[in-house]
Amino acid sequence: MYGVDPLPLPTDGGIITGDSAPIDRDVVCRKCGYNLRGLLAEGRCPECGTSAGFSLQGDFLRYCDPDWVEKLRWGTQLFMLGVLAIIGGAVASNAFLLRAGGAGVFIVIGGRILTTVALWFLTQPDPSGLGEDQYGTARKIIRVSLIAGIIQQALSRLSWVVTLDPTSSLLVGIALFVLGFMDVIGLFAQFSYLKKLALRIPEQQLSARANFLMYALGISYGLITILGPFRMLFFRFGIIRYRSTGFECFGGIGALAVFIFGISYLLLMNRLGRSFKEQSQIARASWASADSIHVAPPK
Repeated sequence: MYGVDPLPLPTDGGIITGDSAPIDRDVVCRKCGYNLRGLLAEGRCPECGTSAGFSLQGDFLRYCDPDWVEKLRWGTQLFMLGVLAIIGGAVASNAFLLRAGGAGVFIVIGGRILTTVALWFLTQPDPSGLGEDQYGTARKIIRVSLIAGIIQQALSRLSWVVTLDPTSSLLVGIALFVLGFMDVIGLFAQFSYLKKLALRIPEQQLSARANFLMYALGISYGLITILGPFRMLFFRFGIIRYRSTGFECFGGIGALAVFIFGISYLLLMNRLGRSFKEQSQIARASWASADSIHVAPPK
């Protein structure tokens, strides 16, 4: 069982009914994180008025704050739109017959912004604080890597349009390598976060798929991400030509792997998005049912 061991599931929409004893352990409120220890299970949180029964059912998403679960769903939707924009922009950048190269760059940048906003939504902490001991670190790493990824993209584009001396080229190459490494670590953190979040649905199959992609996409993406700064350094110092056959071949294989596993990532996000939608609807209906029952908060 993932997380807190739940009490027997209720049959009346998510709240516990009947005579109940005071809660004898530390239990945080789903809505605001208030410690409910000592309160009645049939009561409400004195801080926000949320039914205490929800906080005793384990940390499945169906018992969580429905607004938070809805943010998870929006995160998956925006992420898919952002990735599709990046792919479309990349295709447009190479569509010489359509003369859409310049527009493609702006589409890619827009897609990058969308994925950043999406992952920021997706990594919103649970208001109750549940799960932070399990994936709080991964959630924070993802956010740091998002900032690193934006800086990397800007610095990478700048390095190709500005003429740099050898020392500056070396420093920029080192910075790109470090930022790229942080971006790769962030990708591993994304899948670590998602596979644990999937267990709160619970969806063992989605969790297993996220675990597979963590290594499959993480390694292939890492290779081509780190390859870029090395190619730039070797080109700047005249070690290789810009269109080096070895780098192009290796990069092509890596790019193909990223494309294949990237499609799997999109499918995973689509499945998670549908599950998050279902869980938010269940949670919203249950919370509405609980709010319609007036229970005076304990004194």
